[in-house]
Amino acid sequence: RYGQGSKVEELLFHDPHLAYRSSKDGEFPLRLQAGRALWRDSTTYLLHRGHTTGGHAPRTLRWLANHLDALGLTRDVAFTADVFGLVNDQAKVELWRQERVSLYPDIVLDESRWLTLRELLDGEQASQDDAKKRAGRLREAARAFATRARLHKPWGTRLGDVERADRDALVQMLDAEARYWLALGEQFDHYLARLATTPLDELPHVRQDWQAFIRAAAERALHDALQSLATDARTWQALAEAETVLRLGTLYPKFTKSPVSES
Repeated sequence: RYGQGSKVEELLFHDPHLAYRSSKDGEFPLRLQAGRALWRDSTTYLLHRGHTTGGHAPRTLRWLANHLDALGLTRDVAFTADVFGLVNDQAKVELWRQERVSLYPDIVLDESRWLTLRELLDGEQASQDDAKKRAGRLREAARAFATRARLHKPWGTRLGDVERADRDALVQMLDAEARYWLALGEQFDHYLARLATTPLDELPHVRQDWQAFIRAAAERALHDALQSLATDARTWQALAEAETVLRLGTLYPKFTKSPVSES
């Protein structure tokens, strides 16, 4: 048993209802976070059973995935789970939360589906567009706007501590990234269902549709956050620079010259 205030040197058991995430210090339960919806960690609570080094899905979900035939269920069956937890800072409880998530055993069973899920949210390849990388580009776009509108400087200029704090205060007020994640959360279950049920050879189409969706969601989030603030030449310039950073990833794109053919 656990006693309040007692120190446990080693993990005595894995709660079968919890998802676990691995780190260099061991395995720990997946935690709720104040500014992060749980679906963004679906690669952990739907972790493929062969990826044992990254943690594991809840034992209850793994058991279901391994006994679908005995239960008379198909692999594309979906379950809904209520998740309860709290966010605390040492002894201070910051919030209680209940979330409802969709669980697909076939993602736990089929590595290609789980890998595609990871590619949608946080792929390993730096060149691949996913939700996390697109959020990072949106964050830089908001910084580009704030740097020009608040500090009268272009994006990429080295800033002092006071200037950086001033810029970040405006970025936080704009809240563009939160708008983006909210839009993705509203559609995530739709894409998760497609990922779990579509034929394997059509998974690339799911990924392509998702990439188009997150690009549009980022553009809409930036526009909704900034459009009302563009009231004069300087803020319109700031908006144009922000849109450039979001679209190209930089304010200073390098264009390659096409070879000139000789006749």
